[in-house]
Amino acid sequence: MGIQLRFMSAPSRAPRHSPGSAPPSLPPSVSGAPAASDTDSLTWGKRIAYGFGGMTDRLGNQGIKDLGNPLYNLVLGINPATIGIVFVVTRLFDAFLDPFAGNLSDNTRSRWGRRRPFMFVGAIFSALTVIPLFWMPRTLGPAGQVAWMLGTTIPFFIAFTLFSVPYRAFAYELAPGYHEKTRLLAVRNAFTMALALLVPWIFPLVQSGWIGEPRDAIRWVSIGLGLIVLVSALIPTIFVREPASVTAAIRSQRRIPLRESLGHALRCRPFLVLLGMGAATVAGVNVGFGFGSYVGIYHVFGGDKRAAAPLLGWVGTVFVVSSLVSIPLITAVSRRIGKRNTLVLALLWGCCSAGSWWFYTPSVPALQLLAPLFLGPATIGLWLLGESMVADVCEVEALRTGERNEAVFSALFGWIMKTGTALAILGFNMLLNGVGFDVALAEGQGSGTILGMRIIYAILPAAGFAVSIAFLTRYRLDEKREA
Repeated sequence: MGIQLRFMSAPSRAPRHSPGSAPPSLPPSVSGAPAASDTDSLTWGKRIAYGFGGMTDRLGNQGIKDLGNPLYNLVLGINPATIGIVFVVTRLFDAFLDPFAGNLSDNTRSRWGRRRPFMFVGAIFSALTVIPLFWMPRTLGPAGQVAWMLGTTIPFFIAFTLFSVPYRAFAYELAPGYHEKTRLLAVRNAFTMALALLVPWIFPLVQSGWIGEPRDAIRWVSIGLGLIVLVSALIPTIFVREPASVTAAIRSQRRIPLRESLGHALRCRPFLVLLGMGAATVAGVNVGFGFGSYVGIYHVFGGDKRAAAPLLGWVGTVFVVSSLVSIPLITAVSRRIGKRNTLVLALLWGCCSAGSWWFYTPSVPALQLLAPLFLGPATIGLWLLGESMVADVCEVEALRTGERNEAVFSALFGWIMKTGTALAILGFNMLLNGVGFDVALAEGQGSGTILGMRIIYAILPAAGFAVSIAFLTRYRLDEKREA
């Protein structure tokens, strides 16, 4: 039983290639040869080796942001607006680099392939540059704090881009069939959730006093993060190679200028729909979800950080566990009803997170553990199926144009996610200031401030999921089975 992808909105045209040269060969899944069937799959060894890199990918895309406010604001005492501005500047710079890194990777021809040379350099330097992020000297004033944050985060995100853009594009090339893409990305997302399982416990660990006072503890934490990055990023770089079919396809392919490659991707309607969907979810979740810790500390526990910290760790753990449990379920359901329909169901489930208004109550603190049960499956649905759908778009576009430029598609998808995250960080910190939050007040936050934080936390994530569903109604790329 063969598998075809039906591209509803794009007209067919002859593949592009350099004048006077033979058309580039394409792998079976995008050439006239029989398409890869569901029985064609990667070995578990390759899936797992590739998946390890998801830990570094998660740290760079979400982990640093998730640690930023608890550590910079609540431990180092930096103003939330300052944190927001610095993270926006650095993430926008990071996002700006993505298309250049993607185009460079797509156009590289080497004995080690198009992806692995950049992944290797990015892995080494990401491990080295993540360590100084939280080693801020105690004597720095406000200007010095900003300079330190900029001087450490920019080098880290440059190194991270060198790893993450080709790493994500690697997945689009490795998986030979429609559903194999989802299976491979399911393994990667399992590893991202393994790292995500660790992150919520870093703030409680820092507050516990087990490894020294908080300012010293975060330095030890940063060393541990460097070791995690080094190991997890090098495993796929060393043990996974590009498929022979892809190597053959690009051997005669011309080098595509960045402007042409970007224009090609941005004229693809299904891809634009996925960009809009991803931006809405990332913005809504990142702005709203960030308020969860503050609502837990100041509404449920009256500002007692030490008392709130363990339960905040459990909230993060439930988020990760619910995401992990959802991965095989989402993968199985998508095989039956399709990727788009499955993702819509996951996002509808996420809309129920608006119930967090009732979940966070001082009378029953443990009730807040219900909120991540709705947010986790919806968020992992986006990362799993959203990227699998981007991989499908790449396959169809390779058929339509005769050229492979997966890293540019990966970079643009990453660009919109990073830009959305950057603006969400700015929005979060501005809203935090806007509702009147003052870290110097400790336990004395006003009732209006707490009410504002609760409203934002209840509404924004659900609103982001709802807008994403609206985008998905315009997605017209699906699977068609033929006997």
